[in-house]
Amino acid sequence: MKFRRVSLLILMMGVVVASACATKTVQRVAYTEEGVIATLRHQSEGGAPIDRGFAHPANISQERLSAVLASILVRDKNAGVKPAVTGALVRGVARGLSQALEQADSSEEVALTAVRKSRRLGIFTEKRLTSLVAYVEDDQIVLSFTHIDWDLSNAKNFKTGALRLPQPRIGRKVSDFTVIPGDGLEVGGGGQAVKISIAGGSQ
Repeated sequence: MKFRRVSLLILMMGVVVASACATKTVQRVAYTEEGVIATLRHQSEGGAPIDRGFAHPANISQERLSAVLASILVRDKNAGVKPAVTGALVRGVARGLSQALEQADSSEEVALTAVRKSRRLGIFTEKRLTSLVAYVEDDQIVLSFTHIDWDLSNAKNFKTGALRLPQPRIGRKVSDFTVIPGDGLEVGGGGQAVKISIAGGSQ
């Protein structure tokens, strides 16, 4: 019996140690306005952030980011070629990215969601989600898209009203799209991500 108690104690201590050493995601909201939410997200281990070597904080103007976003086109399986960020969202997304990147440190990526509302048949209001992860490496910004103008009625719990916005993740692509290569655009991540130089254009 004593042996069993000691074994159980050792097992419990192992669980506590494993929990203390486990990697977990920590996030903080950097920007929220007009349907755009930019969250700073990092991984921590043993309570300390894991440095990912990002070139943060990064000072990139809203105007520069608007131009970057407007230059990105995707090929959608159903809608053909269209902007990665619809025109109605470009300014708000650019503002959110600019402010979040300026607050981020080298361990944090920006997870951004943007919701636009539109009327269908002049009666019903649709909510559509665009989401991406962003970070800066050297003199390049990387944008990895998860949702592109995605119908939020497809989200879990949408009909119950207990909707929690799906979050962007690198390597997770919900919308059926491929980023189209262009001048100064380096496409990667299985067609999900794009890398763009911001050298000389960060102010």
